[in-house]
Amino acid sequence: NLTSLQYCDLHDNALTGGVPAGISQMTQLEFLDLSENSFNSVPALNALTKLIVLDLSVNELAALPPLNSLTLLEYLAFCNNKLGGNLPDNLSVLVNLIYLDASNNNFSGNIPSAWSSLTRMRIFYLYSNSLGGNIPAYLPNFTGMEKLALDGNNLTGNIPATLGALPSLAELYLSQNRLTGSIPASLLNNAKWAVWQNGVCPQQTNYGFDNCSGTRGIPRTKTIDKRIKEEYKERIMNNKR
Repeated sequence: NLTSLQYCDLHDNALTGGVPAGISQMTQLEFLDLSENSFNSVPALNALTKLIVLDLSVNELAALPPLNSLTLLEYLAFCNNKLGGNLPDNLSVLVNLIYLDASNNNFSGNIPSAWSSLTRMRIFYLYSNSLGGNIPAYLPNFTGMEKLALDGNNLTGNIPATLGALPSLAELYLSQNRLTGSIPASLLNNAKWAVWQNGVCPQQTNYGFDNCSGTRGIPRTKTIDKRIKEEYKERIMNNKR
């Protein structure tokens, strides 16, 4: 009956079972955080068209509800669940997204070509899945990108030639994939290359680059950066108030 509620944060509890269907009646919601519980299902959310922040991460979800009607979303996280199959193409309509975290699931297939529409993206986390195919050639068009993490997948082919020219890119993780060829000059000549190197060079056994001196290492620890999550949530909501 809380049909006027705009802000709902239930994260980091011990809630179980399915998210109650009545949440779909809370059509004024702008912020919904259900993360760090043990929910195993989420009802249809397509009536919540005012949502700006949606966090479903760290639960027991095996399927996502349709999200393509939530076109005001700027923050979307569903990492650390039991999600598999292909990444949903129809997220391409969420053109206001600046933060997307689908890491630590079982997604396979290619990173959708339709996601080229998500040009406002700043934080893009798809690490620790089973994704294949090439690194999308459209990523250098995401000119506001700050953090890109595609490590721990089965991506193949070359790194896009101009990826290192992204002006705001601070963190880059491409390691433990099946990438080959040469590290592009846009990365090697970037002032941040010393920071990026060990997040890029170590690939899976029998793969790697012919011009990279980075050591083969252990993949970075796959923990959720709560500081970054909360910072972005707060930044987004403060901008809307």
